[in-house]
Amino acid sequence: MFLVLGDIANAIWQMKEKINVAATKKWDFTYYQSIKEKLQASIDVGKTFNAFPMDPRRLVADVRSVVPDDGKPTTLHPKYSLAHLPPVIGIVCLDNGLYKIWFTRNYPVLIILSLSLSLSLSLYLSYSR
Repeated sequence: MFLVLGDIANAIWQMKEKINVAATKKWDFTYYQSIKEKLQASIDVGKTFNAFPMDPRRLVADVRSVVPDDGKPTTLHPKYSLAHLPPVIGIVCLDNGLYKIWFTRNYPVLIILSLSLSLSLSLYLSYSR
């Protein structure tokens, strides 16, 4: 355990210096990999639920399927074309609600800062009038 006081950059540098690089090659991450696979399997099961009311995992999967993550527009339906739109990166912004927990757990963020979870947005909107 390390106590971090004052300059955090210096404290992190000192912790890095104490890590034995040769020992890190022997670290075993198989347990964590199995947990990740079980979590992903749980998420994948919910992607295909066709129940009513809609399962939150299905909602998150549907949002992820239409939000562009590579700058190329996504086609929502075969008869609609989004090719005329400029390249965009999808950003999902969520305010209040239990769905934030589902998005936090199930939404794979492929580009940094493309999922924004905010409690202050509702405060801002309520005081901006």
